[in-house]
Amino acid sequence: MEKATELKAPVTICIRDRHDNLVAHIRMKNAALGSVDLACQKARSSALFSAPSAAFKAFPGIELSNGIISNLRGALPLLTSSGVSAGSIGVSGAQTGEEDEMLAQVAVDKINEII
Repeated sequence: MEKATELKAPVTICIRDRHDNLVAHIRMKNAALGSVDLACQKARSSALFSAPSAAFKAFPGIELSNGIISNLRGALPLLTSSGVSAGSIGVSGAQTGEEDEMLAQVAVDKINEII
């Protein structure tokens, strides 16, 4: 959230475990209401397949499977340094999907410090 505040990008952050259970959901002040559900859709996609949500653009129609799978940028898998999946993080609300993904990357880079 520090990086999002620095960028003046009010976002919603959704963290899911590797079994797709909700771990944390944070909506920053002034984050768009639509970003609430979208951040979790992105995180869900990444948790179920342990891949960045943007990777699903390569598979047309996948967004219709498993409930709702998001192929928008902004979610990344959380992998420990030993390669074990800890879940995923989804971010929504920045100006672009690239910014959402960059903000998610901040958490990915710190996962070993957190766990």
